[in-house]
Amino acid sequence: MGTRYSVKVAAALDAPARARAAAAIEAQLALVDRLMSTWRDDSEIMRLNRHAAGDPFPVSPETATVLLTAERVSVLSAGAFDVTVAPLVDLWGFGARPRLAATPSGAQIEEARAAVGYRHLAFDPARLTVTRLRAGTTCDLSAIAPGYAADRVAAALDALGHRNLLVDIGGEIKVLGRRPGAKPWRVGVATARPTSMTDAPASTDLSAVVDLRDGLALATSGDYRNFVSDEAGGRRPHVIDPRTGRPVSHGLASVTVVARTAAKADALATALLVLGPSDGQAVAEREQLAAHFIMRRGPNEFETRDTASFAALRAR
Repeated sequence: MGTRYSVKVAAALDAPARARAAAAIEAQLALVDRLMSTWRDDSEIMRLNRHAAGDPFPVSPETATVLLTAERVSVLSAGAFDVTVAPLVDLWGFGARPRLAATPSGAQIEEARAAVGYRHLAFDPARLTVTRLRAGTTCDLSAIAPGYAADRVAAALDALGHRNLLVDIGGEIKVLGRRPGAKPWRVGVATARPTSMTDAPASTDLSAVVDLRDGLALATSGDYRNFVSDEAGGRRPHVIDPRTGRPVSHGLASVTVVARTAAKADALATALLVLGPSDGQAVAEREQLAAHFIMRRGPNEFETRDTASFAALRAR
């Protein structure tokens, strides 16, 4: 998935148990990659993207689960989260295609936008089929698949008898049980300063620290790690607003969400980031989400806000 992952198990594992755990982890990551990667032509989602419009395409139960979660977050956010954003992701150079040297024209953006819209997908959960209603509509699951992979890895290890663990896939986190000492898993939320995707934040670069327990998950979406400079020297983040067809350009730098599943937290964090500081916080309060917002107030100056549900999770 182009990112790092780590798994912490709160138990001493002998060599055979460690090998079984490692095999289970690799199997789940390979499964999600095989089904949902836009970087391999033979993945299920890419075969769906090439399938004839108007003709139902059979999907696996795993892909169906992700698409159903995505649809619910799309409805909740009035389209701020939308897996059919793929044509715009590609147009702005953040997909599997080479990055564009120049900013897309208004005409190019409008052409791509015409194919974007979660209502352009007809999902039949009983038959496990998805139908693309427009020929140009294609899917990109990169804003939900890493979270889903974290859920899958945690479930696979739970099936092996590991009841206390933390799975981290690119910052999308799922926990079970507790850490050593019967304490909640303690997770830090990084500030919104630009860093490498593989750099772990120092304790001085944390915006919040939360205690996770009882199967909770945490995900962060931000515009400060994956971005490029445009031809005018401006900053072009990878997060695309499917409603405007353009990268987000407001002052909200990062959103972290805690939810029951990492897939839902992953999608919700992206949705709230796209919505922006005002609308994003309004939706989070309306839906009683546990969310942490980081807003830019100047060069390396930030303001943070928590919903009540998130504040209750802060480490004491």
